[in-house]
Amino acid sequence: MLVVFSASNDGPGRFTLPGGQQSSKNALIVCASENGRQPTATYDAVADFSSHGPTSDGRLKPDLCAPGQVILSPKGGTADDDHYMQGTSMSAPVVAGL
Repeated sequence: MLVVFSASNDGPGRFTLPGGQQSSKNALIVCASENGRQPTATYDAVADFSSHGPTSDGRLKPDLCAPGQVILSPKGGTADDDHYMQGTSMSAPVVAGL
């Protein structure tokens, strides 16, 4: 079993990973990358809001980045509109699903 956690949205500075699960040794921590849908975004950059490591004890985290900006997400309720969201809470499920 592989446990996947979102890195959190406290970036862009160094040491912005919160304690707890985001600094877990054996879990996969996922940050959000840009996905190229914004005018100044590229496909190979970490999103400004995404937290960065290292952890407080010096380990390199996050482990992996996945698209986390302008993600089409299911919207609850009765509305049929598209619902675009962003954050590491969008990128971690992409990785977990893959």
